[in-house]
Amino acid sequence: MDVLTTLIVIAIVAIAAFFIAKPYFKEKSETTNSDIVPPSPEQNLLELNLLIRKAAIGSALTLKCETIIDQLIAIFPRVEKHECASGEFAWTVKRIATEYLPNKCVLPFIGLKDDARDGASEEFINNLQILEQELVDIDTLLSKNDKKEFENKSLFLKAKFNAEGKA
Repeated sequence: MDVLTTLIVIAIVAIAAFFIAKPYFKEKSETTNSDIVPPSPEQNLLELNLLIRKAAIGSALTLKCETIIDQLIAIFPRVEKHECASGEFAWTVKRIATEYLPNKCVLPFIGLKDDARDGASEEFINNLQILEQELVDIDTLLSKNDKKEFENKSLFLKAKFNAEGKA
């Protein structure tokens, strides 16, 4: 019976220690999770640039992609600070960088086998050219202060680049 009493005491101490320590572990995990900061669109673009270089898609296509990445990185601070650029406009421009360019344009092309890339390269180049022209238009728009034009462009970009598939 002495052994049974000892086991009961150990069990009671273990249960008490568990309930005493439980809030500490819960607090610790909540603060740890809140410290995680998602990567910025610029960081996502730099990672995409590395993937493009590793994929060896050819120097002309790599240069075209890098030009678009450079345009986006240059546009972000201007969009954030511009007085006429609404939150939706800024969100749409960031979405081009975080969703459209990588997930609907570049990564599907990179994922193709070399022989399939040859057949898809014309469409890929066309999508990159459309995107590059839109970024030039956005850059020009940022030089203006026409709120209505920003609203119209925001609606246009949202419809164009948030749709499924091509630009």
